[in-house]
Amino acid sequence: GRPEIAEGHTRTAWACAEAADHDVLRGWIRATQHTAAFWQDDFGRAAEYAEDGLRYAGGTSRLFLASAASADFARAGRADKARELLQLAEDLPVRQETSEPGGIFLCTPERAEGFWADTQLALGDARRTAVHADHSVTQFEAAPYVLRNVGSERMARLQQAKARLLLGELDGALEAVQPVLDTQVEYRVRPLIHRLAE
Repeated sequence: GRPEIAEGHTRTAWACAEAADHDVLRGWIRATQHTAAFWQDDFGRAAEYAEDGLRYAGGTSRLFLASAASADFARAGRADKARELLQLAEDLPVRQETSEPGGIFLCTPERAEGFWADTQLALGDARRTAVHADHSVTQFEAAPYVLRNVGSERMARLQQAKARLLLGELDGALEAVQPVLDTQVEYRVRPLIHRLAE
């Protein structure tokens, strides 16, 4: 819940990645810097981190950064750049690097598609938002629970709900948001609360 402090720690991490000359680590540090800037609502800076990270990224960090940058540029009002990066993300193969951290640091196809829903929402396309969010949630639900990134899944469900609201499908919006509302208090992290407020 303290993205500004987290961002401060990433400067130390960046120095370590530079000393190790480790591109996969550089890519994920840029992804973390992106996320810290994003949750400070600084979409321009978040996009800069993500786009710069693409110079180093390999494995699923490349998918994360291209997908995240598309959403950032869309939120910053740069629709052409958002569409360019969205297309790049959609075309990327999903391959994990052997040195890439696992768990929540992986960008799975369902996690990426949650970003794509966010991009389409920021671009004002509720139908495409719904398509991407629905596909993301379907993929999350199909994965074994121990491998699911439930935080990203909750965000995708909120994109579903927003799309349904924009499409005038109130029952669908309620159905999409209910699992998020059922989240236990200790798992209601600041980004989730921020998105629920939206």
